[in-house]
Amino acid sequence: MELLEKFFEVYHFDKKKRYGINEDGGYVIGVLENYKYDCYISAGVSSEESFTRDFLLEHNYLSKENCFAFDGTIDDYPYHYTDNIIFQKKNISSQESENLTNLQELLSNYDKIFIKMDIEGGEFPWILSLPDEILKKISQLVIEFHGLWDDSWETNFENKLKCYEKLFNTHFIIHAHGNNYAPSNKFPHVLEVTYINKDIMNNVEMFYNKSPLPDTELDFPNNKFCSDIDLNFYPFCFPSSQKVLITGFPHCGTSILKSIIGHIDSVDEIFYETTNLNKKTNKKFVCGKWPFYDDQFIYSNEFKDCIKIFIIRNPIWVFSSLNRRFDYNIKDDHSFQKYLEVLNKFIFFRNNSEKNVFTIRYEDIFKNNFEELKKIFDKTGFQYSEEIFDNEKYNNKIVHGFDKYNSNCDDNYKADYGDNYMLRTMQINKPFTNNNFIKNIELSQEQIYQIINNKTILEIFPEINTFVL
Repeated sequence: MELLEKFFEVYHFDKKKRYGINEDGGYVIGVLENYKYDCYISAGVSSEESFTRDFLLEHNYLSKENCFAFDGTIDDYPYHYTDNIIFQKKNISSQESENLTNLQELLSNYDKIFIKMDIEGGEFPWILSLPDEILKKISQLVIEFHGLWDDSWETNFENKLKCYEKLFNTHFIIHAHGNNYAPSNKFPHVLEVTYINKDIMNNVEMFYNKSPLPDTELDFPNNKFCSDIDLNFYPFCFPSSQKVLITGFPHCGTSILKSIIGHIDSVDEIFYETTNLNKKTNKKFVCGKWPFYDDQFIYSNEFKDCIKIFIIRNPIWVFSSLNRRFDYNIKDDHSFQKYLEVLNKFIFFRNNSEKNVFTIRYEDIFKNNFEELKKIFDKTGFQYSEEIFDNEKYNNKIVHGFDKYNSNCDDNYKADYGDNYMLRTMQINKPFTNNNFIKNIELSQEQIYQIINNKTILEIFPEINTFVL
């Protein structure tokens, strides 16, 4: 089954619609706003054409001379569904003869083709015979694959894989539904698949499907007397991304920590500061940061399953940095009192285990080749390599579109609000090392007194006693 997975990854599509009856014969397709097909083909008719009826009623600009139906197993078309179609008593094949057609001559006359196909295994030799330039003319294809994962239906599995790969190269899958008339071995033996041409979606960012399949509003069992086939697993349905929030207190290293995590291949990093982690992504994790700790991150339902990494830094360098940033006019939400409130929360979670909450001091990130940080990564399920700690390999950003900085800008740079992006971009693009340097201490006498005489601070940062302030 692993060989199949890559070729059947389903992508999210905003607007889908079902045409046809609510059992065998109905299919789900993508709605393309303001898009006009120039040809419709029903390949495989039998006695049920409710899909064709509904599709042609909806796309009534299609004239009869551009709508075709093919089936060599019936004497005539069931015209009570629609008479706006030209019927040919031929089966679809890789060959062209009196009783067979490969459709190539017909398809070459059009550029925006819609095909509905259910031809009992004949789909495989037909796809294999189709030149790529013809395949690319098919705007949307809803097709039923027979014997998906074995040598049945007169085509061996190796050739079936070639068919899946061929379509994979030119089209996205936007919907899949298992036919419950056939058996299922995790993957359905018979699978209905809706493809949309990649060229149509060229300017659209595509995301993997994370909505349940079957879709209870669009999908119905082919056999209404049996339950539908569950497709809520990869590659049909991707699990929702795990949210990761970095929080703590301003100037404590939340940006640096987020940048390190953002280097992991399975992480989609949100560059700007936000608490909204609801980002559409194909990656396993979404990581953002909000430097102002709030109890809602721990106790609200919104963040209940979110991984929280709580970081705090020695106040000597926190307030030295803030003094430079605000020229000693520190705002209330950056105040010493606010820092103490956050520090007490940090101590609480450090001493009391809470699900999905991890604590780390800024100073401990860099020790022993990031040993403490790696312990957190291992517990969260991150799959990472040593390369993520080599910052020279990456171009880190604070905000979208801002990735430049002045090489003369250093940690002592007094930045106004506009230049602050430059300073912060510089900081997260430096080698990942502890930047608590004595030369960077810039405190008032009042701040020094507050820091060295606070028992809570000294509990977490006992090394403060070794500094001469």
